[in-house]
Amino acid sequence: MAVGAAHLFGPNGVLTLLQRAGFECYPVEAHLGGDKLERFIRRFGRQYQLTD
Repeated sequence: MAVGAAHLFGPNGVLTLLQRAGFECYPVEAHLGGDKLERFIRRFGRQYQLTD
Protein backbone atom coordinates (compact mmCIF):
# COMPACT_ATOMS: atom_id res chain seq x y z
CA MET A 1 0.00 0.00 0.00
CA ALA A 2 1.29 3.47 -0.78
CA VAL A 3 0.09 6.50 1.14
CA GLY A 4 1.20 10.10 0.90
CA ALA A 5 3.04 11.34 3.98
CA ALA A 6 0.38 13.93 4.80
CA HIS A 7 -2.15 11.13 5.34
CA LEU A 8 -0.07 9.10 7.82
CA PHE A 9 -0.35 11.04 11.06
CA GLY A 10 -3.06 12.61 13.19
CA PRO A 11 -6.24 11.34 14.80
CA ASN A 12 -7.66 10.21 11.45
CA GLY A 13 -4.33 9.32 9.86
CA VAL A 14 -3.67 5.95 8.30
CA LEU A 15 -1.31 4.88 11.11
CA THR A 16 -3.87 5.63 13.82
CA LEU A 17 -6.65 3.89 11.90
CA LEU A 18 -4.50 0.80 11.35
CA GLN A 19 -3.52 0.67 15.03
CA ARG A 20 -7.19 0.97 16.07
CA ALA A 21 -7.94 -1.97 13.77
CA GLY A 22 -5.33 -4.06 15.60
CA PHE A 23 -2.34 -3.70 13.28
CA GLU A 24 1.15 -3.09 14.62
CA CYS A 25 2.84 -0.14 12.93
CA TYR A 26 6.56 0.48 13.18
CA PRO A 27 9.04 2.63 11.25
CA VAL A 28 11.06 1.20 8.39
CA GLU A 29 14.33 2.82 7.42
CA ALA A 30 14.49 4.21 3.92
CA HIS A 31 17.45 5.75 2.19
CA LEU A 32 17.26 8.33 -0.55
CA GLY A 33 20.96 8.77 -1.01
CA GLY A 34 22.78 11.36 -3.03
CA ASP A 35 20.54 13.91 -4.65
CA LYS A 36 17.50 11.63 -5.11
CA LEU A 37 15.40 13.38 -2.46
CA GLU A 38 16.22 16.85 -3.73
CA ARG A 39 15.41 15.83 -7.33
CA PHE A 40 12.10 14.31 -6.19
CA ILE A 41 11.11 17.45 -4.31
CA ARG A 42 12.07 19.73 -7.17
CA ARG A 43 10.10 17.59 -9.64
CA PHE A 44 6.96 16.74 -7.67
CA GLY A 45 6.74 18.77 -4.53
CA ARG A 46 5.85 22.40 -4.71
CA GLN A 47 4.43 21.99 -1.21
CA TYR A 48 7.84 20.92 0.11
CA GLN A 49 10.68 23.23 1.00
CA LEU A 50 14.39 22.38 1.02
CA THR A 51 16.42 23.70 3.94
CA ASP A 52 20.08 23.37 4.79
